[in-house]
Amino acid sequence: DRYEFQRAIDALKEEPEEMSANISLRRGQISKALSDNTPISTARMIRDLWERHESQGSINQTESHAFRSLCNRLIQEWALCEGIMIEEANNELQQMIREEHGGEEFSSGPIEQRRMKEQDRLLDKLISWGEAREG
Repeated sequence: DRYEFQRAIDALKEEPEEMSANISLRRGQISKALSDNTPISTARMIRDLWERHESQGSINQTESHAFRSLCNRLIQEWALCEGIMIEEANNELQQMIREEHGGEEFSSGPIEQRRMKEQDRLLDKLISWGEAREG
């Protein structure tokens, strides 16, 4: 719901928690965020991975994959909750993270860009279907 999603947005703006230097502990933290599947835990892990990337100069491939997966999840929920396009939610997420925590734009690869466009088309159909049912 919107209240829970607003709490996730607030979590993105909070001071990041430093992730463990121990790769096994980091994997456990990431795994927990992925399995929790809540907007708040997703947003916190995005924030913390972003900070780790910025402070360390890079993150490993597993962390990078988890970061993209978590971003995609939050972007989809953002778009549904706010009734906006996936691409717009992606832009808003990137802008918010850069404003709050600095750094460069994180880029979507060509596969993710195609996926976002397809998700936008599906979201449009879902919204149209919902409006037709209500009307």
